Amino acid sequence: MAIDGTKAVRTRLDANSACRIQSCSRDQGFARRAAAAVRRNQQAAQQQQVQQIQNLVQQVQNQAGQIDVQAQYSQQQIQQREEVRQSEEHQQARDAHQAEQVDQHQQPDNQGPAESEVDNVAIHRWLQQCPVQEPWNFQGRSSQPVASPELTTRARASSSTRATRRSSDGGPGVSQADQVHTANQA
Repeated sequence: MAIDGTKAVRTRLDANSACRIQSCSRDQGFARRAAAAVRRNQQAAQQQQVQQIQNLVQQVQNQAGQIDVQAQYSQQQIQQREEVRQSEEHQQARDAHQAEQVDQHQQPDNQGPAESEVDNVAIHRWLQQCPVQEPWNFQGRSSQPVASPELTTRARASSSTRATRRSSDGGPGVSQADQVHTANQA
């Protein structure tokens, strides 16, 4: 009876040991699987973080490229506006210079007589030579043409004005043409 009881106890002990061994094995397997899952999750998280960082870098590069393009476009616009402004300023300067030249040609000299020197010389030559006989200044009693009163008055006024100017400038009061004209009038 004692032997049978001992065997029974040993059988129970062996069965308990086997259960503990199996349970331990199950726990170890679970632990290994859990550790593997943790490693996989960590790797996935790391890969996700790396992908996010790469995406951020790509976005920054794209934004930098867009900023560079916008800066170049803005620089081109500024340069074009500057060229247009300079062209307009040059055109305005040219227009002002041309207008000034036109005014100088059209306006008479305020310090001189009403007629120009060329007109005065032409009048004196006409008075001296009388190359053409005009109906309004031709006297039927004479064969020589005579200057019209209007031209004679203008010539005398021009001669008097030039003589006054020459006297004020320190030059001779009467020019040689005036002396010839005076002799012809005498």
